[in-house]
Amino acid sequence: MLTFLYQNSIELCNVCHTDEFIVRLFSVLVPPDLRAANIDKEQPALTPTTSVANCVLENACCRSVLDLLKRILCEDVSLSHSGRPDSLVDALIENVPECGSAKRFHSIILSEVLTLCMDHMIATDVLLGPSRTTASATSSSPVSSTVLLSNFAYFASRVVDCLWSALYTGEPMRVLDFLFKGIALGRRSDSRASPSDALLHSLDRAILYLLSRPIDTPQVQMYILDTLSEVVANRAVVLSPSHNDPLFFGALTHLLFMLSVTPDILPNDREPSQLDNGSAQVALCASRVWQEVCAAKRNVLEEIFKRGFVCELNAARALLSHAASLQWLSFVDSQVNSSTPRNIVQIQQQIQSKITKVASGLQRLTSRKTLSSSSSASIYASIWRPPNITTEVVQMWIRVHTSLIRELVRAQCVRYHEWHSHVQKWCLQEWHALETELTRERGLWGPQVGSPLDKFALDTTEGPCRIRHKLVPNPTFYHQYPYRPHLDLPEARALRAKVAISRDSKLYYEAMKRRRSKTIDSRIVDLSAMVNTPSEERGELLFADMQEVSMSMIQRVSVRHSSIGLMAGNGESAAQEDAAMSYAETSLNGSTTNNDKSEADLDEEPEEEGPIDETQLSDETNTDSVPKGEDSKETKQKTAATEAHQPTVNRKRGPDNQTLLRLLEQGEQLHSMFRCARVQGLDTSEGLLLFGREHYYVVDGFTLLKTREIRDLDFLPQELHDPIVPYMACGATRPSRRTRLCSKFSYDDIREVHRRRYLLQPIAIEVFSADGRNYLLAFPKRMRNRVYQKLVSMAKALKDGGAESVGGQRSSVPVEQTGRVSLLTSLIGQQSVTQRWIRGEMSNFQYLMHLNTLAGRSYNDLSQYPIFPWILSDYESEVLDLTNPRSFRDLCRPMGAQSPERLGQFLRRYREWDDPSGETPPYMYGTHYSSAMIVVSYLVRLEPFTQQFLKLQGGHFDLADRMFHSVADAWLSASQNNMADVKELIPEFFSLPEMFLNSNRFDLGVKQNGVALDDVVLPRWAKGDPREFVRIHRQALECDYVSSNLHNWIDLIFGYKQCGEAAVESFNVYHHLFYEGNVDFENIEDPLTRNATIGFINNFGQIPTQLFKKPHPQKKVAFTDAYTSTPGVTTQRLFYHSLDCLKVPQQPIKELKSAVGTLHPLEKGGMLALEANRVLLSANRYISWGFPDRSIRIGIVDSDRSVCIHELCESAEVTCCACGDSRTLFTGSTMGTICVWNVMERVPRLRARRTLSAHTEAITALLVCASQTLLVSASRDCTAILWHLSALTFIRQLRPHPAAVTAVAVNDTTGDIATASSSLLFVWSINGQLLAVVNSIDSSCIEPLSNIILTIAFSTMNEWDEQNVVMCGGSDGVVRIYSAEMVESDADTSQPVEHLSSAPRQSQITTASLQQHLERQRKRLRMGSSGSSLDTPSAESQAESPEPSVSPTAYECSENTNTLWDSLANARKWSQDGASQRTWQRMLVPRASLTTHTAFFRKDNLRPAPITAIAPSKDHKSLFVGDGVGRVWQWQMGDEVGLRADHWVQDPSRSCCTQCQQRFSIAERRHHCRNCGHIFCNRCSRFESDIKHMKITKPVRVCQGCYLRLKAQGTS
Repeated sequence: MLTFLYQNSIELCNVCHTDEFIVRLFSVLVPPDLRAANIDKEQPALTPTTSVANCVLENACCRSVLDLLKRILCEDVSLSHSGRPDSLVDALIENVPECGSAKRFHSIILSEVLTLCMDHMIATDVLLGPSRTTASATSSSPVSSTVLLSNFAYFASRVVDCLWSALYTGEPMRVLDFLFKGIALGRRSDSRASPSDALLHSLDRAILYLLSRPIDTPQVQMYILDTLSEVVANRAVVLSPSHNDPLFFGALTHLLFMLSVTPDILPNDREPSQLDNGSAQVALCASRVWQEVCAAKRNVLEEIFKRGFVCELNAARALLSHAASLQWLSFVDSQVNSSTPRNIVQIQQQIQSKITKVASGLQRLTSRKTLSSSSSASIYASIWRPPNITTEVVQMWIRVHTSLIRELVRAQCVRYHEWHSHVQKWCLQEWHALETELTRERGLWGPQVGSPLDKFALDTTEGPCRIRHKLVPNPTFYHQYPYRPHLDLPEARALRAKVAISRDSKLYYEAMKRRRSKTIDSRIVDLSAMVNTPSEERGELLFADMQEVSMSMIQRVSVRHSSIGLMAGNGESAAQEDAAMSYAETSLNGSTTNNDKSEADLDEEPEEEGPIDETQLSDETNTDSVPKGEDSKETKQKTAATEAHQPTVNRKRGPDNQTLLRLLEQGEQLHSMFRCARVQGLDTSEGLLLFGREHYYVVDGFTLLKTREIRDLDFLPQELHDPIVPYMACGATRPSRRTRLCSKFSYDDIREVHRRRYLLQPIAIEVFSADGRNYLLAFPKRMRNRVYQKLVSMAKALKDGGAESVGGQRSSVPVEQTGRVSLLTSLIGQQSVTQRWIRGEMSNFQYLMHLNTLAGRSYNDLSQYPIFPWILSDYESEVLDLTNPRSFRDLCRPMGAQSPERLGQFLRRYREWDDPSGETPPYMYGTHYSSAMIVVSYLVRLEPFTQQFLKLQGGHFDLADRMFHSVADAWLSASQNNMADVKELIPEFFSLPEMFLNSNRFDLGVKQNGVALDDVVLPRWAKGDPREFVRIHRQALECDYVSSNLHNWIDLIFGYKQCGEAAVESFNVYHHLFYEGNVDFENIEDPLTRNATIGFINNFGQIPTQLFKKPHPQKKVAFTDAYTSTPGVTTQRLFYHSLDCLKVPQQPIKELKSAVGTLHPLEKGGMLALEANRVLLSANRYISWGFPDRSIRIGIVDSDRSVCIHELCESAEVTCCACGDSRTLFTGSTMGTICVWNVMERVPRLRARRTLSAHTEAITALLVCASQTLLVSASRDCTAILWHLSALTFIRQLRPHPAAVTAVAVNDTTGDIATASSSLLFVWSINGQLLAVVNSIDSSCIEPLSNIILTIAFSTMNEWDEQNVVMCGGSDGVVRIYSAEMVESDADTSQPVEHLSSAPRQSQITTASLQQHLERQRKRLRMGSSGSSLDTPSAESQAESPEPSVSPTAYECSENTNTLWDSLANARKWSQDGASQRTWQRMLVPRASLTTHTAFFRKDNLRPAPITAIAPSKDHKSLFVGDGVGRVWQWQMGDEVGLRADHWVQDPSRSCCTQCQQRFSIAERRHHCRNCGHIFCNRCSRFESDIKHMKITKPVRVCQGCYLRLKAQGTS
């Protein structure tokens, strides 16, 4: 009946062609229970959805309804939609629920309707004219063929949308067949016309959808085979001359690459043989399609891939796989974005339509005019409307209002969900941080002992000379390298090379499975059987389920609802008001007024300037005119006035603003903000640079729109975001989402600000902070200088001094000084870094780092990483000879010219170069000596560089033969063997031993010779120890030969030989794109060329900025007191070089009222001493504690007056304190907690900041090492813990110790840590490796005295010198000095024989067992000549010679729970000439003991006292020692060997000769025996002899007994 009326009634036909009718008619097919499920989404379906849908489709009545729907939709294609914004098929698609069983049912019915429509349109030749086989009563005039084709193309596009959105559940091949037949119909209707672009675009999308489906069933495999066959059969359409869409062919290339090899098959037990057989057929068909595409579209492909296109499939896949994957990702993004704008327009039009109806409904309804027949609703109303307003009219009016309210509620719902998503994200971040803190090692819920599977990454903070030593925990390691069980199968061996694997991932997963089987983190295991190829690493949607694509589209559409007001068109006034109100709620700056004309350019690059308070960030007031340093009262008044006059609705803050406010200090007031991109390696994190009152912030993940609205990048549509740095520069097609970083810096901590270039463009700034952090920030064009001036003006303590700056000189001083400039700067006291280096005021390493900094090289940019030279060429000798010039490389030539044979080939290419285009000048080297790939290949074993390497390599490691595996092989490759390798070194070769160890246990592959890659193979002279290699390598850099020739290498890299004729003469010509100034991005209009150039620069490196225009001067240093510990290395003589000549005066240089607590050497000589329980806070203030009222006091140096007294309310007592700087204080308590305090400077007071918890007993020592950004705490629980000084986070613990840790010291230069427990001295690396242990008690004595070490100190100058010492002083009053030396021993005797249990208190080491162990060690170790000790013998053996034994006292410890300490000193074995295995072991060898005035066992000391403080002077010419009675002694180097020494008996203690008892007088003077140190008369000490064990080579005065003994030893 309804069908009959539709065909014969014009009014009903018009009603049927409305959205309301078509939706209601479709809803007739939906059962009531599914309608309820649609209303209540949480209600489960009562019956299976598929079975219900099949029953409906088989019902005869329902088939009639479906037939009517088909007729209406097909005839709708033949109608003009000029009066309607969308078609009827849009109404049906939008009516589908979002989720649940109702969505499944609607999708099945909708698919059936669309299938019927497609069959009907093809069968009736709809493009030839309106179908009249079953004519309807519509009175519309026939439409033109153009409109008909447009409607048909739109219908086809909506069908493909359903296909991509998983709304079409039928056979997808029917859609493809429909499109091909539709294009054929279009050609028949007009044979001269080409296929519609819209139809071709829909065809492209359908083809790519079918080819991208994951092959998990044979049916999908057959779909792909049929699709490939259809493409070949219809190649006249797909490959037509008019079809040249680069996006389609780029994406198609990627899919053909994927299908031409064995596809990734998901694990499925159903018919595995069919999938395997079909894989070969798919690959064959894909190869056929690739041949057709190459033959027909070669020009298009060459335009898309500009990197040397080739037609051969395997070569093209290897060369173009990454670029093709980027094209595929661009296509997927276009699919996500394509559906959104239309939805937004539809929503806008619907809202405007509803509002228009409300505004003019009454007038239209009360009018008596005849309405147009084109409006079905108006015709219906005119027929049934009585003279007065009827019930139907009121109901219609109510429906209009209801629909309007529904839209408003829907907008509020979207707003609520946006707020909820922000709150959820914030809460998750807070919870993850809290959970990490609670479950970490030594945390409240964490283990007491760390796991050997814990992983670490290099910390980005810099130490002295910009060296990075410290490794910090890497909690996301196993998320990045999850355990993949399917790769353990034998048949998956080939797939292992496609991903990066850590062997520890499996162990970690099994351990977590045992411990937390129910709450295991799903990110540490990858159960999918698909292995991502290199091009798929960044594709989040690539080869994923199409439902995920649909959900992503829905999420992006829902997010865009919040920006409706931005994209709304011109409508009625009510619509504009609603849009404005919605915009005011979402915009941060909704009511901003700025009348300053100087800010007009902010429309192009939006930056905020003005006070932005936490309570009202939307107020914007220009404060540039307010004087700096004033607390502007006018600004506060203006802010208050603005708040008073501003509507309440405009004061609402959006969720993006709330998230941003949570990251700032409480009560922070921002006055400026700028868009920036933080560059870190290959990644760029776009965010905001915010300027507050006392701090500035760098916040990732936010941006500032041109409307001055702050938006979160995670919720911002990509079309609204213009990135500062192109994603192509980072190897990505979209911004990556990772953990956000919000960094806060005080203006007082700004150390330096430098202008930098990034991607050869002057758009970046590098900011150096006092705590070692530095950021490279890129800005939009023309904003860099403005931000630079802002930072410089806000910096309160900008360091521009030569010695303190990272550049080594003042910014106003030119690097190259000659003539009048040099004379003028010397007169005013300003010296360049070059002049300071020539005079020997800095080391070669430090000078090279200064030059790299001045030339713009940065750790943050891998394409501009600091460059260091290859120094050595001898990597085969057992002992490195630094006096032989053949041991070194030729520093006068670049790496490409080290070998004459290879240089000849480079010169031949240079002379024969011919570029027809003339764009590329001739060059010798096509590769650079420093690039991102070179840097990450060196550091591939160390995170985060492993991740950077994988990004460049496509998600997997390189071939094993191309990986960095051996230092010697790397030298041969760079110097002579490889024509594409001219690389130099990086600073880590001279500072970071961890880079040579595969501590993460990566599976790096096996070389062709069968050698498995693991740790880097070191030269033989390194003794198999990375620390020894770094030390010797650094020593070689500082040797005399390199110092006298380093200027030649500087000329090549930074000097006048960098370019021009000098470069040609020096064989130093590289590709022209490597040089600064040869690329102008502003003139490159073609985006493909621009992206290719950016990629070339970012991946292949950049030449440093030229610093010198003339030859660099040679370093010539004449030391006043030269010393040579290693042949070929000359340095200044320091106190640890002359321990035999140290002497101390009879009187202390300073005396305090109580025991000496700390000693602080001063720059210009002298020393500042503080009593116990006092630490220095600033130059003239100190912190004191230990008072009866348990208070902390701030006092003035050299005065007992306190300027601040802070009384603690806690019951715990403060046991120790340490100061990070003048604003930060750390206190340890008896409860085992560490309190962090902020020290207010204006009004001295303390404010609690944070509490660090890890220890279980009282804190015994705290030490801050600002140069290494390290805080070390020691406790009675027998552990020492390392904390990050800036982040205040746990790094690692040092354990075990046999008793409470009593003293701690950190080497400011190397970061090595020394701890003391009872009489044991432990030395650790900064990364927790136990280097050596020694017992300070001399077990060779018959009755050794007990000793507790109370203080420790390091020598810090010339860190490469093997004679550097560690000093300790204890309760016995002796200062013991040790040096770390590599000792060779038998492999079978290097096993540790004593172990410490996990509870050290339960296994106390007795003196007898320790002495026995040490005696065994003396017999096993062959030490050779290891120095001498100056210990005085006991009183019972005064007549005997004091010659010490040469074997050290060693103590070994290991623990099963920590693999770092499996053996003492990390012993490494190596073979020598086929002999037995040898082990090199690092031992602490005693060098000297200082006992004068303080040692208790010396009877000649009138007032012995324990040693409480030790510190070398700044110039290391003397040594300061503080004792327990307040005396400070200064040990200085003597002028001559053989003069007064420490073991000499003091004059006042003897009044007569030791041998003949002759009394001393004015006539009979005292004389000391140089050997035993006792006092004799002239007659008893008239003998002379040399003393070899004391390094005295000339005859000196000795007593008769020593003379006879020394003579007997010399004769023997």
